[in-house]
Amino acid sequence: MKYKKILFSCLIFCSGMASADSTNLSYVDLANTYAQAWFKTQSSTATKEDLEHYLSLLTDDVAYQHLPYDKTDEREEGGKEVLRRGMAQWLASSVDYKATINSINFSNNLITINYNSSTTIIDSKTKEKRVINRHVIDSLEIDNNKISVIRKYW
Repeated sequence: MKYKKILFSCLIFCSGMASADSTNLSYVDLANTYAQAWFKTQSSTATKEDLEHYLSLLTDDVAYQHLPYDKTDEREEGGKEVLRRGMAQWLASSVDYKATINSINFSNNLITINYNSSTTIIDSKTKEKRVINRHVIDSLEIDNNKISVIRKYW
């Protein structure tokens, strides 16, 4: 009888571990999907379809905070549309965007993606080329399997 209790306890424990692993995998999958979609929107070949794929990962009331430009991280109706308009004007504006993920971390509805990016941009007025290298951390809050708050740090 003792062996049955021990075996039952082990099964319960192991099933809890499997459940946690599948949650972890979904966070890692979402993080990788988000990162690749974001990176694609930054490339010189980015299309409106790439932008829409990226936006499909976000809630309609997504909040986007990029200090010092965006002072608030409040979710508001139409947040996705504001992001769509803002990103559309810069679509395919870089010459050679590259990004490398350094790490992905997650905990209880929060994902952080730590990556390095580099790009060359051409100033629209002076036509001067400028190389930009950045270390970036994206902090993503998750709500119902979609990204609801994005905070970008560099």
